[in-house]
Amino acid sequence: MNKSAYKFFIILALFFVSILILYLYVAQIQSANAYLGYLKIRFDVLYILWASVFFLSVVFFIPYKLKQPSDFFLFFHIVLVLIPYIILHPAGSHSTDWSLVWVIFVLILPLLVLFGMRSINIKIPQIRKYIPEDYGYFVVVFFSGLVIFLAFMNAPSSSGFDMATSYVRRIEGRETYPAGSFYAYANSIVMNGLSPLVAFWSGLKKSLKSFLIPLFIWLSFYYLIGVKAPLFMAIVSFFLGFFCTSKNINKLFLFFVYGILLLCVMSLLEYSISGYSYIGDYFIRRAFTVPPFLISIYSEFLNSNASNGWSFFNGFSGEKPISFVIGEEYMGMEGLNANSNTFISSFTSGGIYLYGLVCFIVVSFFVFLDAVYRGNKNPNIMFCGFIYSFLLIEQNATTALISSGVFFVLLITLFTSNKNIISKHKSC
Repeated sequence: MNKSAYKFFIILALFFVSILILYLYVAQIQSANAYLGYLKIRFDVLYILWASVFFLSVVFFIPYKLKQPSDFFLFFHIVLVLIPYIILHPAGSHSTDWSLVWVIFVLILPLLVLFGMRSINIKIPQIRKYIPEDYGYFVVVFFSGLVIFLAFMNAPSSSGFDMATSYVRRIEGRETYPAGSFYAYANSIVMNGLSPLVAFWSGLKKSLKSFLIPLFIWLSFYYLIGVKAPLFMAIVSFFLGFFCTSKNINKLFLFFVYGILLLCVMSLLEYSISGYSYIGDYFIRRAFTVPPFLISIYSEFLNSNASNGWSFFNGFSGEKPISFVIGEEYMGMEGLNANSNTFISSFTSGGIYLYGLVCFIVVSFFVFLDAVYRGNKNPNIMFCGFIYSFLLIEQNATTALISSGVFFVLLITLFTSNKNIISKHKSC
């Protein structure tokens, strides 16, 4: 299949995904979450015009094949951030159409900067491998096990496997493992960085037995603090590793989009049969409506800057972090930390200066990964691009690098010898 065919099928699939997500939002998600501030969408001429123009503007930036780590950022940022916001931008905001244009510009500028930087052929000298492959694996698993043991030694009183109390466990977990503490950092590094890394290695080795380790890590933290996302991250990381030793690696993005389309169709069928879709509530809503809903609320905040202490150059001047202001004052939920995409969050909290710094950090990191990958085709570097791109959807750039363990994962992969894996890796 040539380049034009790949791109056509990806764009066509994304068009149908957008229609199905929009339908599920109107049919179920909006009414079920109206208490949180989810608004009805008015399908007037302006909505159709803006949605069509911006959809056609961003889909042609989508990489049709996986060639280097930064392709993950381009793909996830467009498919999981820009397109959902374009079709659901009125979900949480009464902002003007020009506010939509402004937010889209804030979100799309990092892509343009990355395209410009990727044209520079930066070369990174070959990095010497000091850590044997098996030893690196042992260190990661041992550290993860130690962190889980310490977490169980200080387990919240609400710990358990009950789905209904998972949010209660998350609230109590913030008190048991307070932000800034060793427990909080260690837990986050294991959940968001090391567990997906082990799952990725399991996929590279095609070992379901090794995949039991990230499953155990997820079950442990689900029991302790009710988190569900690490399971999804582990599964996707495993399949990424599996594809990295397959001749179908070039088709990864196509398969990913088709997988999303299949999920949407299953949700639609479930809704048509029973009048309610659990797939739509637990998967479609979480992945494709929560991020644009939060961005639209941030847009509402920016639109009312005259009364909330926000300025273009300095950002928000309040005492609380902007994520808590959005969660408590705009969503009406005490103690809610409403994190959003790193670029809109940085622009809202720190103005144009912080936004520019974050763009520089993110783009520089991916340019570095691309340069390293060109030197040795190490699939572990691909994983670093994948996990950082995924975390940026709802985390601050520096939080994802440090607190979520991406930088730790990068150091491990840079200095761990893995000649056997590289020899099996199919270069993109």
